[in-house]
Amino acid sequence: MDNFIEVSEQLKKGSLVILIDDVETHLSYLMGLAETVTGEQINLMTKIGKGLVYVCINNRKAKQLNLPLMTGKINGSKNFTVSIDHNTSTTGISAFERADTIKAITEKGSKPDDFKRPGHIFPLVYSDNRLLDHMGVVEASADLAKKLSNSSETTYLCEILNKDGGLPTNKEVLDLSHEYGIPSIKVTEIFKLLYNESICTFDGHVVHGQKLGRKLGFPTANLDLHTSNVHLKNGVYGVKVKCRGESYFGVMNTGVKPTLKNNMNKSYEIHILDFNHYIYGEVLNVEVKFFIREEKKFDSLNQLIQQIDKDIKKVQTKFELQKEVKIG
Repeated sequence: MDNFIEVSEQLKKGSLVILIDDVETHLSYLMGLAETVTGEQINLMTKIGKGLVYVCINNRKAKQLNLPLMTGKINGSKNFTVSIDHNTSTTGISAFERADTIKAITEKGSKPDDFKRPGHIFPLVYSDNRLLDHMGVVEASADLAKKLSNSSETTYLCEILNKDGGLPTNKEVLDLSHEYGIPSIKVTEIFKLLYNESICTFDGHVVHGQKLGRKLGFPTANLDLHTSNVHLKNGVYGVKVKCRGESYFGVMNTGVKPTLKNNMNKSYEIHILDFNHYIYGEVLNVEVKFFIREEKKFDSLNQLIQQIDKDIKKVQTKFELQKEVKIG
C-alpha cells in the first residue's frame, strides 16, 4: 500500500501525518510518534490543527502511571484519564513543556509522582487489541505505530479544526495536507493492514446444545473447548472457522446468554455464515479476528433477533473491508 509506505516514512522521520477517522467521528487528527516528539512538532500541530493535544497509551502504561479512566464521556469518548504535566513543567502550556510531558510518558521507568494533575496533556487509553477491539482513531494510531519497527506504540494527536474553530470539510483537510506536505491515512486503511492478525485461536468439539439459535433463525455450533486458556470477555466476535479442511466466516457469541436466563456457564456458540451442514462431533479451529460488542440483556426475543441480524451485517462488512475473498 503506497499510502502506508509514505505515512510510515514520515513518522519514522519524526514528522507528523494526518489520521482520518472515517468510521466513527469523521474527524481528522495530526498524529506523531511519542518517542520522537519535539517542541517544534507540538507547536506546528497546535498552530495548524488548533485542537487539544492528546497522548495515546495502553492499559499497562495507564496503570503504571496510576491514570484511571474518568467517568462519563469527554468529546464523545469514554477513554479519557485526568490530564497531566511533567514535574519539570512550569505552566505546562508551552509546546516544549508539552513535548517533555509526552516524552516522559514513554520512559520505562516513569512513575505516577513524575506528573502533576491536572495538566495540559490529555491521555487516552486504547483497547488492548487496538483496532481488533474497537475501530477508533486512538486504536488506529496505536496499530499504525505498532506496524513501525522499534516503536513504543505510544502516539500523540491533535484535532484538526478549520480557521473558524469548527469541523473542517474534507477539502479543507486535503488543502492542509497539500499546503504542509503532510500525508494522510484513514482508519479503515489501517484496519485493512491487520487481515493476518487475530485476537486468539482455539479448537473445540461441536456438541449438542439447546438448539435455541436454530429456533431464533440463526443455527449455531456449540463448542466444547479443548483448552481452558481462552480469556475472552463476554460478547460478540467476528471469526474464521476451519471445518473439514474448508474455511468459513462466522459470528461468535461467548458468555452466559442473559436474555434467555437459562445458562450460568460460559458458552461459545458460532453462527457460521452461508453454512448448512451436520457437524456434531466435528472439531472446529476458530480464529477470533475482531470484537463487535459486549454481551447484553434484551427485553424481548424480537430485540435479540434484530441485534443478531445487525451483528451479522457488521461482521460481513468488516471482513469485506479487509478485502477478504468469500470462502467456503
